[in-house]
Amino acid sequence: MTVQLVLATPSIGQHNQGVMDALTRAKRIAITLARHGFVVLSVIAGNRNARIIIKQPTPNAPIALDAAEIKYSRSADGEETTMAASVEGVQIEWVIRRTS
Repeated sequence: MTVQLVLATPSIGQHNQGVMDALTRAKRIAITLARHGFVVLSVIAGNRNARIIIKQPTPNAPIALDAAEIKYSRSADGEETTMAASVEGVQIEWVIRRTS
């Protein structure tokens, strides 16, 4: 009789499942945005909803993102407005800069 040791397969853990789900959604949305001509700058996933930072969309973008202003700042260099839209629970953000 031969005895074989069976090592348990490591798991990402149930407590990490939310992060893994957020990453999966963010990857799918980032690929869709890139295929439609958007420039994806970064993907941020934490314990809450994932965020995708994109370059400012052009006026003739193939898909319209229904966005709202979430931050506004003014400096000597000009104005910055951060816009955000939600797609399938993933927040899409971009910055609109206006120089003075």
